Amino acid sequence: MKVLNYHKSQNGGHWFRSVAMGKNEIEAIKDPQGGDTNQAPTSIPSPFARFDLVRTAFSNLSLKISLKGTRNDEKLVSEAFDLGEILFNYDDFKDRLKLVSWSQKDLDTLLKSNSLNHQRLGKALDLYLKQDADAYNFNHIQRLFIVFYKGVAIGGTSPSTMFFSSANTSHHLNIPLGNQNLFDGNPCPLHRRDIEYQKMWYCLKKMPDFQKRFKEIADYLEISEKLLKSEFPVLYNKHIKSENGEDLLKDDYYTTKFDELTAGGNNDILEIIGFPLRKKRIALDDIANVSGFVIKTTRYKNLYPKLENPIPLALQKNFHKTIPYTQGNWNPSTEVLPYYEEDWRRNQRRLPGQSTNYPWLTISDLLEPYLVRVNYPINTEAYFTGTLLDLPENKGYLLPLKKDFFDFFGFDDLEKGIVKLSMHGEGGGGVRVCLQIPIESRNGQQEYVSFDRTYIPANANDLPKPNLNINEGFIIEEKFTINIYPLVRSGDYKLNADYRIQLIEQKTNNEDIKIDFIDLESNSSVEIESEKYRSPRNGEKLNISKYYVLKKEFDYLSVQFKNPKENINAVLVPKWFRYNG
Repeated sequence: MKVLNYHKSQNGGHWFRSVAMGKNEIEAIKDPQGGDTNQAPTSIPSPFARFDLVRTAFSNLSLKISLKGTRNDEKLVSEAFDLGEILFNYDDFKDRLKLVSWSQKDLDTLLKSNSLNHQRLGKALDLYLKQDADAYNFNHIQRLFIVFYKGVAIGGTSPSTMFFSSANTSHHLNIPLGNQNLFDGNPCPLHRRDIEYQKMWYCLKKMPDFQKRFKEIADYLEISEKLLKSEFPVLYNKHIKSENGEDLLKDDYYTTKFDELTAGGNNDILEIIGFPLRKKRIALDDIANVSGFVIKTTRYKNLYPKLENPIPLALQKNFHKTIPYTQGNWNPSTEVLPYYEEDWRRNQRRLPGQSTNYPWLTISDLLEPYLVRVNYPINTEAYFTGTLLDLPENKGYLLPLKKDFFDFFGFDDLEKGIVKLSMHGEGGGGVRVCLQIPIESRNGQQEYVSFDRTYIPANANDLPKPNLNINEGFIIEEKFTINIYPLVRSGDYKLNADYRIQLIEQKTNNEDIKIDFIDLESNSSVEIESEKYRSPRNGEKLNISKYYVLKKEFDYLSVQFKNPKENINAVLVPKWFRYNG
């Protein structure tokens, strides 16, 4: 006589004494698919079946030193970590998340409902909650939280595994976070995730009763820490334990280094059977010390030593180098616009793809919307013009640099190519200006973020306003010339400054041309001793001439053309001869 059962732990040729199903018998049940199916099991007769599936998956993976197992187990565990990571980065997702709490009060409402169906549901839930109280920690539940992402329930908190995903995630939500996608169908173990998120788990593991309440999770974390140490030893020694064995996650680390996680209209503190959840804290200094997009400059801090805000980042669209951003490497698909109204100096800008505010620059912060052209070549021995490529030799261009540029870089940086400025001729008389900003990179190589803008010719008499949202720029030809005498300033030998500057312009519809003489040390205007028209603007002559006298040295000129419609700004950088005696 054959014995018909799901496992091979009991045998006999005739009548024999059988035993109740236990752990060994359950583990002996053979899965004909080997766990390699697209759908998780659905025949578990419990409304809390998902809790059991996730806990079993953690248990199965913890039996392997590689934490590898069946496709289903890896997916269930990975998605549990995905959901936890979303909550850990709550500030990045809060505008797309909705958290709904469920407690004993909600169960009582079902049991006391006038609806018979509600009562039946309440009785079924109550039965399982009491029956499996010890097995699933139901007797310690204060509240459960269901997590909705863009209106779809993607999982929630679990009293047996901290987090669980819903079956809806089988559709691959592809939720972007840093340089990875959550719920994308590709399992990712914990030790290959954000180190800050891992630290949250290791802090939880050290809490009293955690290993008792979440044994399967604790077993997984034990192996995960070993894998982190073996695969990423530098990361492990920097964040978990030092090379001399010092525990870097002190007892108060969880409460002092992570922020309290609250949600809902009442700002409820999220907890799981008494274990409070925390979210990632991103301090400005953390980004400044980690990001490779920090502008590489010593001048900014020297210029503003008491400024609370750190050195800004420089960000561009379609950047494809592998550079650390904030909590991972830069994602090339991250959207970066060429213009933002929010003031970076007041830290009003949110980092692209993040929820955190941090000072950062884009194209319009350093490049002007207008490029000033003159109808003669500029003397390149006397003035810095950048690298000119495929441009007409009988024309010249002022630098379309905003004053803020000189908060970060000086003339020496331009001349030595530390920061690179070039102008390229384009079809139809257009000019593409390329400003390459050096960044810290932190990848062992010098990298640059490129701010590019293409300017097209426009009529100064009917001046259009560029649409900076699409990176539009216009070329305006101005008829003027500036002469500086002498083109000399102090070197090793200190000179008594005495400059004469001549401005000659042909009458146009400009209301005025204003010149500021800027001292680079403070990036502010120096005092003009006197200024006088020889040929006034309201006179009969075609040309207007004006003279300035300065008794202080200066570094560059900021020129503003006051057009009836828009003010046009440009920069003229002299190549000073240094007098050394």
